[in-house]
Amino acid sequence: MENTLRRNSGIDVLKTFCILFVVILHTELLAPVFGVNLESLCRFATPVFFAITGYFYSSTVKRGKAVSQIKRVIFLILVANAVFIAINAVYCICANESLAEWFASMITKKKLFDFVFFNSGFVTGHFASFHLWYLYALLYVLIIANVLRKFGLFKVLYFLTPFLLIGGLVVECFSKQIFGVNFSNSQGYCYYRNFLTIGIPYFCIGSILNRYAARIRIKSIVLLLAFVFLQALSVFEMIIAKRISHSSSIDFFISTPLCAACVFLLFSNLFKNRGVNKFCAALSDVGRNDVVWIYIYHLPIMVLVRDCLPQTGSSFADKGLVTILTLALSLAVAVAIDKTKSLIKSKRLKKQM
Repeated sequence: MENTLRRNSGIDVLKTFCILFVVILHTELLAPVFGVNLESLCRFATPVFFAITGYFYSSTVKRGKAVSQIKRVIFLILVANAVFIAINAVYCICANESLAEWFASMITKKKLFDFVFFNSGFVTGHFASFHLWYLYALLYVLIIANVLRKFGLFKVLYFLTPFLLIGGLVVECFSKQIFGVNFSNSQGYCYYRNFLTIGIPYFCIGSILNRYAARIRIKSIVLLLAFVFLQALSVFEMIIAKRISHSSSIDFFISTPLCAACVFLLFSNLFKNRGVNKFCAALSDVGRNDVVWIYIYHLPIMVLVRDCLPQTGSSFADKGLVTILTLALSLAVAVAIDKTKSLIKSKRLKKQM
C-alpha cells in the first residue's frame, strides 16, 4: 500500500500509548515491582516511534515533504538543545556551580565523538538530555533514506535491517566479552542505541508494514494476545541477558521487533470501520499534537519534580506520584506550546488577508 495515507486515529492513540511508557521507563516506576525489574515492558515504545515514521515515509515522499521533514527534525533538535543549555546554565548559576566546568564537560573528544557517530546526548548536567538520542538518530535515518532513495538504493536498508538488529543485540549483551567493558554500566548506551542499531531497522519495519499492510489479515484479539506474550518474553529475556552480560540495564531484546510490529498492527486497525469515542479522540489529539513536546521536555520536568517533592514533605521514593506529576506537567507544557503555535499561525494568516 504505497498510496497516500489518510490520518489514522489508531496510530495517533498508539503515540500517546508509547509516550506513556517512555515516561514510566524514565521515572523507573517498574524497576523493580514485587522484586522483579519490569522495565523491559516499556522498551518497545521508542522503536515504535521509528516504525511510525517509516510507515508514513512513502506518503511523505509522494507529498514532496521529505526534505521538509528533515528540516523539522533539525528545528526540533536546535530548539530542544537551546532550552536544555539554558536551563542547565540557570541551574549552575543558582547552585553556585562553575559554568565553565559544566560547558567543558560537554565538549570532550569522547563526548563529541559519541554525539556525532552514535547519537549520544549532547547536553550534560543536572538536566541532561540523553533521551534526545532519538531525534539525532531520526535525523540520520531520514537523511540516509532520502539519499538512498534518490539513487534508487532505498531497499538496501531492508537487506541491512536483520544484520543491524543482531549487531545491536550482540554489542548490548556481550560488550563485556567483546570489548572488556559493560557499556550499560559505563554509560556506553549509545553504542547499541543509535541510528544504525535501532533507527534504521525499526524505520524499515514500519516501511515494510506499509508496503504489505493490505495483505495482513490478523484479528485484533490475536494481535493483543501476541503482544502480551511478547511482553512476557521480554521480561524473561531481561533476566537471561543480565545473567550473561551482568549489565545494570538491558534496553532491547530479540522479541522487541516482533512486539513493535504487533502493537503497531493492533493500533493501526483499532478504529477501522468504527467511530472514535470522546476518550480515544482526546488520546488521538495528544498523539497528533503533543507527543513530540512531551518527549522532549518530560525529562527536565521529571528532574524538577524529583527536586521539589521532598520540599513538600512527599517521599522521593514515591515513583507513582513522580510519574503522574511528570505526565501532567509535560502535557500542560506541550498543550501550551501547541496553543502558542496556533496563535502565531492565526496572527500570520490575519496579516496576509
